[in-house]
Formats: sequence, structure tokens, C-alpha cells
Amino acid sequence: MKQSFSKLTATWFQFLVALLVVCSGAQRELYAQEEPSPEQLYDQAVRLAEDGKFSESIAIWAAIQDDLKEPEDRLAVLANLGFAHLELENLVEAWYFLQRNVDLSPQATPEIVVELRDLEKRLLDKHFRVALSCEPTGAKVYWGEDESGGAYPCPLIWWFEPGQYRVLVKRDGYESKADLITVPETGEKSKHTVELRPLRGVLEIQGGGGAEGSVHIDGQLEGSVPYRGEWPVGSYEVVVRHSEQTVLRREIEIVANRDLLLQVEKAAPPVPAPGNILTEPVAAAGHLQEPPTSSLKWPWVLVGAGLATVAGGGVCNLTGYVRNADLKAKYETGDVEYDRKFDDQVKPLRNLSYVMYGVGGAAAIGGLAWALWRDVPAAEHLSAEFLIAPLVAPASIGVEMGLAF
Repeated sequence: MKQSFSKLTATWFQFLVALLVVCSGAQRELYAQEEPSPEQLYDQAVRLAEDGKFSESIAIWAAIQDDLKEPEDRLAVLANLGFAHLELENLVEAWYFLQRNVDLSPQATPEIVVELRDLEKRLLDKHFRVALSCEPTGAKVYWGEDESGGAYPCPLIWWFEPGQYRVLVKRDGYESKADLITVPETGEKSKHTVELRPLRGVLEIQGGGGAEGSVHIDGQLEGSVPYRGEWPVGSYEVVVRHSEQTVLRREIEIVANRDLLLQVEKAAPPVPAPGNILTEPVAAAGHLQEPPTSSLKWPWVLVGAGLATVAGGGVCNLTGYVRNADLKAKYETGDVEYDRKFDDQVKPLRNLSYVMYGVGGAAAIGGLAWALWRDVPAAEHLSAEFLIAPLVAPASIGVEMGLAF
């Protein structure tokens, strides 16, 4: 029976986007033909299936099924994969994809339900159903010892004839494992679990000059300096404390089969205040205590945002330049059609780039001035305001700055 393969239905949304994203999107339009979208690949696979090239269409649908945004599109891919495998008499694969479609669909399609029942009757003649689970969940299962057969998310249910089958299980941050599934003639075995071991690295903390302290990792006490321990691959916050003083705070990244060494210096003794009343400890005698981390980052966040906005203006300007070059290649300068398209396609981008240059430059310079002013030792005793504003004109941009006491 010739199956019909469903096409995607488009859903339109109206939404607001930032200026930078608009310009980046305009730039990507120039290169859209170089990399087809998942929807275009989907339609290509439909045409291949209609021409009877089911293996090629299966390869495309399997590659894009996780890239489609709309749930109904992903359901359509699962159904098409099931029917394409059915055309090739891959009964197990056909059952798997059609069953996933039914499990994920708010309302199962009657045609798919009927096909599933027929497939189960055919499979029950020689196959047994096995539930495959993975510890931890979220791994990918490959049939055989390579990845040529495609990836299936674990846990899953699969149909096997009696015999032995090799599977390869992979998950980011864990060691890959090749396992053997044995299905007896009686079909008694209905479950199989694959346990993965996390990839690990070594964290070592040493103290210089007799430094001591308790080691806390992600808020949990794990030992004291000197410290050495194995940790699964990932990101952690390491804090070393001594006498209620934090002597080290660091965000670290544990890499598989690598050692990471942190050095802790001995904490400076507390500095007594007049009257022999101890105040909060400082980093070292004769040095200013370091401001809180949260107060240090905002000027540089402003600088980064400003530079990103300037970069966005450059993208807009480049897009306008490319579009103008295309128009000049098609029309003579001064042509009415050229002027109309220039006003519609080029001029808005150039004007937008000027605005972004002004706003971004003002933000970057303002953030830098903020950071420098904050670091002046006497600044905190002065009553002053730093003023900055962008100046944007049709033919120029600029920044107005001032310091009011």
C-alpha cells in the first residue's frame, strides 16, 4: 500500500525583537541559500519518499527531527519515519516510530493506531519485546558498535528475535559503553539496564606558607587543605574558608582525565581597630579591601553591551552596503526604481546603524568612565555625578559627557 507523507503546516507568530537581532537576521538572509532550513530539508525528504527513495528520506528525517520547533512538525516526522520504514519492511523500526507518534500525540491518528496493531501481530510471531533503560537517563542508544544505525533516546522499547545484540550507549559527560543484550528463546528477559560511569577529573588544592582552611564545593563541606579528590566532569564553585574568612572563591571546570591545581595563600591576620575591637578582616595590612564582586561587574557589563550594540550597528551597515551594491548592479544611479528601493531596503538599515553606533558608543564609554571613576580612592568622598548622553544627527553621531559636582 502506497503511504502518503504529510507536509508541514506553518504557524505565524508576531513578536518584538531587539535591534541587534533584527540586523543579524537581515545579514543571515544574504546567506540563506547556503544552508537549508529544517523545513526545507523536510520537504526534500517528502519528495524523495514520493519518488520511492525511502532510505534517503529516512536519513534526512532522522537528522532533523530534533531541530523542528513545532510539536505537530515533530509528530509528522515520526509518522513519516514509521511509514518509510514500513515501505522497506523494517517492521521493528516502523513500530518504534509510529508508537512514539501515538505516545506523544494529544489525539492519536486512527490510521496510525490500526497500523500499529497490525505491526504488533506480525512482530509477535518471531520477536520479543524488551524494555531498555539507561542510568542516568538521557543517553543515546546505537545498534551495533558504531553510530551508523542512528541514535535512539533511552529509555525505549524494542523488539528482538532470540539471540545476542550489541548496543553502544553514549551520553555527554559519561564514558561510552558497549553492552550485550541476550534474548533467550523463551523470551523471558523483558528488561535490560545499561549503567554509565561519569567521566571524572582530579581537583587538588594546596596551601602555601602553611595555609589552612575548609574546602566547600557547591556549598558542601568536602574536606580541608591540602585536598585531593575526583569529580565528575562539569562546573563547580570552590570556596576555601579559614577562621570565618573566605581565602579563596573560584568557579572551576573539571575536564575528563585532567588534574586541576588550585593554590591557597595563608590568610592575613585580622587588623585591630582603635579600642582593641576587631573589625571585619581585610585582605592585607596597608591595602584596601576588595569591593564585592557584584559591584565590580556592572560597569563592564555596560561596556560589553555597548560594544555589542556597536557591532550590531556594523552588521546593519554591512547589510545596507551589500544591498546597495546589488541595487547598483541592477539599476542606474538616479533611476526612479533605484531610488525607491534604496529608500526601502538600504536607508533604514544605515539610519539604524548610526543610532546603534551612537547608543553603543555612549554605553561603552560611559561604562569605562564609571569603572575608572569608581576606582579613584577619593571618589567615594566626593559628591559628584557623571553624565553621559548620545548625540545622533542625520549625518553625524557623537557623545556628550560631563561631571557635575
